[in-house]
Amino acid sequence: MALSNWLTRDEWNAVYFQGMHAAELRNGKCVDLSEQLMLGVAVLHRTGYKFTGIEVLNEPKDPSGVTYRKVRMCCEGNEKCLGEFMDGSLDLVGRATEFLKWAEGYPNVDVAWLKELMQPPQPLEGE
Repeated sequence: MALSNWLTRDEWNAVYFQGMHAAELRNGKCVDLSEQLMLGVAVLHRTGYKFTGIEVLNEPKDPSGVTYRKVRMCCEGNEKCLGEFMDGSLDLVGRATEFLKWAEGYPNVDVAWLKELMQPPQPLEGE
C-alpha cells in the first residue's frame, strides 16, 4: 500500500509541500512523487513531528532514503489524493491552504516560503 494510506490528510499535505520545497532546495532534483513525499517525511521528522500512521526508523544522509514502519492506517479524507494527483484534479491551492492552517499548530514547521508563494501578485508600477 502507498504511503498515502498511512498519513492523515493533513500529514499528506504537509509531506507533499515540504517535500516540494526540499526538492527545490536540491535544485529541483526529485525523481518522482514517492521521493518527494520521503523528502517531506524527513523534513517533518527533523522538526520533531510524530506521524499518526508511521514511525520514522532512520534518516540517512540522503533524506529521500528515509525508512519508516507502518503503524496504523489513517487515510480518512485522503483516499483519493494519489488518483487526483495522477489525473491532475488535485486542488493544490486548496491543499496548500489546508497545510498552512494545520502548520499554525506546529511552530517548528517552516512555511514562510509557501506563504510567500501564496501571496497574490503585486501590480507592476504604473498600472
